Amino acid sequence: MTNTNGKENLSQTTASGAALAVCAQIGRTIAQLGAAPALGRMLSPEEYGSFAIVMAMGAFISAFRDLGLMQAATRAKSLNKQQANILFWINVAAATACALFIAGASWSLASVYKDPRIGAMALAIAPVIVLMGLNGQPTVQLYRALRYRTLALRDFSAALSGIAAALIVAIRGGGPWALVAQQWLMAVVTVVWSWIATKWRPGWPRRAVGAGSIVKHGAWLSVSEFVSIGQRSLQRLLLGGILGAGGIGHFDRSVAYSTLPMSNLFMPVSRIAFSSLSTLQDDAVRFSRAILRIASAIGVASAPMFAIAFATGPDGVLILLGRQWTDAGLALRILSPLMLFIGPMLVMNWLLTVFRRGRLQTVMTLVTLSIETVSVVGGAVLDGLQGAVAGMTISGVIVVLPTLALCARSTPVSIRALLTVMIRPVLAGMLGAGTGVAGVWLVRNQDIVIRFITGAAIAGSVTGIAILIDPQMRSSVAYVQSLLRRSGNAAEATLA
Repeated sequence: MTNTNGKENLSQTTASGAALAVCAQIGRTIAQLGAAPALGRMLSPEEYGSFAIVMAMGAFISAFRDLGLMQAATRAKSLNKQQANILFWINVAAATACALFIAGASWSLASVYKDPRIGAMALAIAPVIVLMGLNGQPTVQLYRALRYRTLALRDFSAALSGIAAALIVAIRGGGPWALVAQQWLMAVVTVVWSWIATKWRPGWPRRAVGAGSIVKHGAWLSVSEFVSIGQRSLQRLLLGGILGAGGIGHFDRSVAYSTLPMSNLFMPVSRIAFSSLSTLQDDAVRFSRAILRIASAIGVASAPMFAIAFATGPDGVLILLGRQWTDAGLALRILSPLMLFIGPMLVMNWLLTVFRRGRLQTVMTLVTLSIETVSVVGGAVLDGLQGAVAGMTISGVIVVLPTLALCARSTPVSIRALLTVMIRPVLAGMLGAGTGVAGVWLVRNQDIVIRFITGAAIAGSVTGIAILIDPQMRSSVAYVQSLLRRSGNAAEATLA
C-alpha cells in the first residue's frame, strides 16, 4: 500500500510539475513573441547576425561547461552530499576554462569576420559561462527534490528579466549589446534564484565514492551534447563567412522561430518526465507505454504549429518584425516541416539516454548532424539563404526513419509503434497546411493582416478537426489534458 501511495504522490508531482512548466513556458513564449516586434524593428539583421556568430562560438566552447554532469546527476538513483560537492567543483572548473578560452579567442574571431563588435561581445559573454557553471548542481538539487514550481518560476522570471534588459538597451540605441544584456541578466537571475531556493551548499573539493560512475555517464552525455552543439555552431560560423552577418541574422531568426514552440513547450515537460519517470526504466512495458503516449502528444501539439507556420510564415514575420526581415519569413516557411519531427527526435534522444545507449546516441548525433551541416553549407553555397534552409529541412526529414529504426532496435519501443504515433499527426498537419495556403491565396489581394488571420484560422481549424475525428489523436489530446491535472487520474494517465 505504501508503494502504491508513493507512486501516486510521484505521479501527482509529475503532473503538477508538467502543468506548472507548461504554463510558465507558455508565458515565456508569449513574452518572447511580444518583444520580438520591438527588437526586430530596433535591431537590424546584421546586428542579429553579429551576435549569432558570437553565440555560435560561445555554444561551441561551452558545450564542455556542464560535462553532462547535470543530466547524469539528475537521473542518478542516489546522490549524496560528497558526490554533489565534487561534481559542483568539476562544473566550475570546466566553465572557467571555457570562459578563458573564449576571452582569449575573442579578438581572433573579430579579425576573421572583420567586425570589432564581435570580439567585444565575445569578451563580454565569457563571464556568463562561469555564472552558468555555478548553477549546475543547485539546479540538480531542485530537480531531485521535485521543486518544479520553483524551477518554473525561476526560468520564467529570468526570461522576463532578460527581455526587459534587451528592450531597455535597444531603446537607448545599444544595438546588438541589447542581446548581450539579455544573456547577462538571464544568467544572473537564474543563478541567484537557484542558490536562494536550495539549502545545499558546496564544501571544499574532496574525492567522493561513487562519483566516478556519474562522471563517466556524464562524459558520454557531454560528448553527445558537444557533437550536437558543435555541429550547429560550426554551421553558424561557416554560414557567417558565406552569407555575411545579414544572411546569418535571417537564418538564425528563422531557425529560432521554427523551433521556439518546441523548445519552450516540450523541453520542460521532457526534463520533468526524465527526472520523475526514471523509476520506470526497469519496467519495459510501462516505460514503453509512457514514451509512446508522450510522443503521440507531442505530435498532436506539433501538427497545428506546422500548419500555421507553413501557411502564414512569410506574412507573420512581416507583421512581427517588419519588411527588413522578408527573407526570414520565406525561410521560416521552408523550415516549418521540421516542426513535425523535432518532438519525435527529442523522444528518441531521451530513450537512448535513459537506457544508457550513450555511444549509439553519440554516433547517431554525429551522423545526422554531419549530414545536416553538409546540406546546409552546400545549400548556402548554391543558393544563399534559401538554399541553406532548404538543405536543413531536407536533411532533417530524410534522417528520421533510419534514426527511428536504430533507436527501436536498442530500446524496448518498437519501430511500428513509433511510426503509428507519428504518422497521423503528420498527415493532419499537412492537410491543415495545404488548406491554409489555399485560404491565403484566395485573399491574396487583401491586407497582410487579413491574409495572416485567414490562413492561420483555416490551417489551425482544419488540423484541429482532423485530430479530433481520429480516435488515436483524440486520446492524445486527452493525455495532454491529463498532464495538466493534479488529481490521481492524471497521475495514472502519466504513468500507465
